Amino acid sequence: MTPDDVNSAMSDLIEAWYDRPYDAFDSNWICLTRLANLFDDSSEHKRLKRLLDLMPNEAATHLLHQPSVEALISIDPPLESLVSNKHERLDREKANKLMNTVRTAKDSDAKAGVLALAEILKRIRNRRAHGFKTPDGPRDEEILGKSAEVLRFMVILAAESLMEIAQLEDR
Repeated sequence: MTPDDVNSAMSDLIEAWYDRPYDAFDSNWICLTRLANLFDDSSEHKRLKRLLDLMPNEAATHLLHQPSVEALISIDPPLESLVSNKHERLDREKANKLMNTVRTAKDSDAKAGVLALAEILKRIRNRRAHGFKTPDGPRDEEILGKSAEVLRFMVILAAESLMEIAQLEDR
């Protein structure tokens, strides 16, 4: 990993800053996975977990206390409670468990909360990638807009963690 790899992802994040939520979410997700892909683990899930595990506890706590996180997990009706397409499969129980983990882990186990938050974002990403989210649906715009904000902050904190590690390695 080099600082140039991290800087490249951050440049892309900045370019997507003012995109509409549908596009910003996708761009921000790609930035996060680009950072995770700096690791050699066998699956995207493992690489993402490894990236987020590098985040210091203070940064993880700070992320979980962002208003955009609370706004996302407090959407009414809750995430995964409305089917937008006959092919969409919801798992309301799993979604509720993840959202509760984010809520309860804010101060006690922030790393677990961040991993649960990342899983929520991955589920939203899957729905977008499989055509269950649209650029113009009011609920989709709300979910993707809040998610894009959360992802933006997550990418920034993950990039800071990687840069700190790179600086330590250079010493």
